Amino acid sequence: MKALKVITRQMMTTFLISVLAHTSAFGQQARDGMLAVNPIHAQTKSAAMEAYLKWRDEAFVQLPDGTNTPHHALAATVQRLDAESLKIEFVVVGLAYSLEVQPLTINRTSDGQRREKAGKLTTSSLSAEGEPSIPNALSEATLIVPASAEANAVEITWKYRAEGQQMAPTLTISFENDAASTTMMGVTP
Repeated sequence: MKALKVITRQMMTTFLISVLAHTSAFGQQARDGMLAVNPIHAQTKSAAMEAYLKWRDEAFVQLPDGTNTPHHALAATVQRLDAESLKIEFVVVGLAYSLEVQPLTINRTSDGQRREKAGKLTTSSLSAEGEPSIPNALSEATLIVPASAEANAVEITWKYRAEGQQMAPTLTISFENDAASTTMMGVTP
């Protein structure tokens, strides 16, 4: 496990980003699992960031504090890089979280769906040092995960604490061929 310190201008807070993949080598080839942190002030917005901003603006337009209303959110964009790996861009609102990504093959059958693992579970986490009370702290990250050529979906388990309780919602994102697919999940008060 390696740790990478990141300081964002908006939050002026230090985070540790830890990557726990099926190997302990950080920065090897894409199929070995990597996490790259993107600057929040980047010129172009990722599809995940666009999805989050759209949801945030629509969800909080009627509330007195508007977009400053405390909330948690996860937006993810999945795209196949090659026959052995997927790229997932994340936007996460909230401090101290963990993401577990399991590539899947989902087949539709006459009696429903059949889900099979199509790669190793990859885990990434972010934890705050010091005072973890910054509302709506936002981070962007890109995770490269190993996946078989048959993978056509990912299941993301997002673990975080809200109001003193551990939360762990799961999000499944289907994708086709090399096309990117984006999904958004938000939690409002």
